[in-house]
Amino acid sequence: MAKTNEVPAYCAHEGVYRQIEAKESKTWNEHIGQPAIEKAYVRFLDDLCEDGVIHEPKRLLELGCGTGQLLRYLCGRFGSLGHGIDVSKTAIKLAKAQTDVKGITFQTGDVTDLAAKHAGKYDLVVDGLCLHCLTDEEDRDAFIESVHEALTKEGIGIIYTMATPILRKEFQEQFGKLYGKRTYFVTADADKYSDAEVIDGQLQIPTRYFEHYKNIMKSLVDHGLLPMAFRVKLPTESKPLTHLAVAVKKVEL
Repeated sequence: MAKTNEVPAYCAHEGVYRQIEAKESKTWNEHIGQPAIEKAYVRFLDDLCEDGVIHEPKRLLELGCGTGQLLRYLCGRFGSLGHGIDVSKTAIKLAKAQTDVKGITFQTGDVTDLAAKHAGKYDLVVDGLCLHCLTDEEDRDAFIESVHEALTKEGIGIIYTMATPILRKEFQEQFGKLYGKRTYFVTADADKYSDAEVIDGQLQIPTRYFEHYKNIMKSLVDHGLLPMAFRVKLPTESKPLTHLAVAVKKVEL
């Protein structure tokens, strides 16, 4: 591994959000031709509300909020106050510009280090499709710890993430090679990121981390987050990776 400096690879999302701003897209999903909010996420929320897992949360936190489309939806749905955090300054600028209602705030920040400012504040903490963007195992653990620390005693966290198993042949055709648990991306400034590696003769940075959904569930439990409900969408030829949605409750270790 070619260690260069201390800028983590997930900070490279800033470059994508600059492209989104330049093309005048509103969201990451719009930028890649997908619905702003995935239907599977909404169905999972519907089930959690119907089953009484979520009880009218008053304060929401989204980790990896991007331009804020999910946070705005959730706050509108529950009538809640909301706060979004993303590592990208451009994402936060766009989120603020797109949000014209009171009670929703945004900040640029690191989702792997929240305990000092956000401990015990939120009734609902949601992963804005962020966990699979953290490609370092220590960062992933720190993210899960952040979810635990940010929740109130009775709070609920929702993790929605890409996972394995995957259909490797179909995955490679659609998304490129998977090296171990990671995918990589060639970028002109790869040498400034701490996790850059030389792959196929080019310096690349890791962009996604694919772990088996059962291992993700175990990691949540190990960090004091007890699963209350979960859904696993296994891979198909057209969508060759697994998606895990899990609602967790904070328990003291």
